[in-house]
Amino acid sequence: MQGKKIRISFLDILIYISLTFLCMQFFTLGNLIGFCKFFDSLGLKHIFMMLTVFVGFVSDLRKGKLSIKTFTYEIKMVVIAIVSLVLISFVYMAFNGYANYWISQVYFLAIPLLFAYTIFKNDFSKQRFKKIINYILVITSIYYSIFMVSTLLSGENLLSFSYLNSTSPFESEIAHFYLLMYMFYTFNNNVAGRLVSAFFCIMAWKRLCLVCLVLVTIAGLMRIRNKRISKSYIIVLTIVFTILPLLTEYMLSPEFSKWFNEFTGLDFIKFTNFRYYSIQTAIKNSVASRGLGTFFSIKVPWYGHFVEINMHNDLVRLYLEVGVVGLVFFLLCTGLIARRRFSLFVIFYLFIEMAGSHLIGNGGIPYWMLGYSLIFYFNRFDRDGRGNVFPATDTGSDSPRLFRGRISLNKSSIMIKK
Repeated sequence: MQGKKIRISFLDILIYISLTFLCMQFFTLGNLIGFCKFFDSLGLKHIFMMLTVFVGFVSDLRKGKLSIKTFTYEIKMVVIAIVSLVLISFVYMAFNGYANYWISQVYFLAIPLLFAYTIFKNDFSKQRFKKIINYILVITSIYYSIFMVSTLLSGENLLSFSYLNSTSPFESEIAHFYLLMYMFYTFNNNVAGRLVSAFFCIMAWKRLCLVCLVLVTIAGLMRIRNKRISKSYIIVLTIVFTILPLLTEYMLSPEFSKWFNEFTGLDFIKFTNFRYYSIQTAIKNSVASRGLGTFFSIKVPWYGHFVEINMHNDLVRLYLEVGVVGLVFFLLCTGLIARRRFSLFVIFYLFIEMAGSHLIGNGGIPYWMLGYSLIFYFNRFDRDGRGNVFPATDTGSDSPRLFRGRISLNKSSIMIKK
């Protein structure tokens, strides 16, 4: 019996190469994996991601089809979110002087969406995307295993685990990546994938990831269906996450720090990993209402030196840079791409991470790339109460399109070509 031929396109090769370099950014420290820092410093992830998007565009151009027929709604909403931030930034810059900080920020917001769309544009079958996620799991697990071995050999204190301080000898930003993959494997009821991604997610030891890991596990045990959701859920999320930056300003007050210490017995500044100072510094240095990306243009006094710092809170950052209106536009338009329950899990998690990390920027590209990819997938597939996965039939304007073929509508008949 003849074996099946393995067919892989040049575009697929570029996708896998891009993912390989993209995953390296999590492992730029450690003696045994210094090559990750070297390749990451060359910017190869950006080069190959842009090349992948360009090749995908050229392939469409050669086929004579440039119109976006798949995920039209999702792409439109994210583009509206990005454009709204740029327009609001231009208004602020008209009064404060024009700058070019917004250009890099637009790239960081747009390239994950374009790359995720390129992954799906030619083939969005379940099996193909599963292979891509499996590859990400394998390559990150190899990197992370080397990182763990390097940590063990360096003589780190292996008992330095602390949930409250979010410290661990194996702590890594890769925890966010593993959590997103855990959502995928939970959706597909893949036990092996769930165990591996959960193990490494726990070892990477990030507080929000551990909490969300428990919530997704509960959802998996409850066999939650991937039903279509109401837009009212997104409106509620938008309101809640718009209020958070306002609450953060109050948390910077001495009164709140005193109450937090009396109520929990913990030092609030240490509990926030000293992010208290970076947010306070940004507010005092009048970053407010100067446009997208201006936070990174300031240098502040930090331990006796003037340095660039990261706020580790993109909700507050957007609130300061583009105001409440810009924050609402971004949250609402981006959130509305979550059309089904598991898509909502992804958006909810990304918004939570924005409240405690830096997802909009160079380091946030992998999260949005994987997040958008999962949302595309979850919006396209259903999951019943027994964990079975099958093509969705109520995806709105995209519903006439099948997943393993093409529908041609004629006046007298419907032909399905495979």
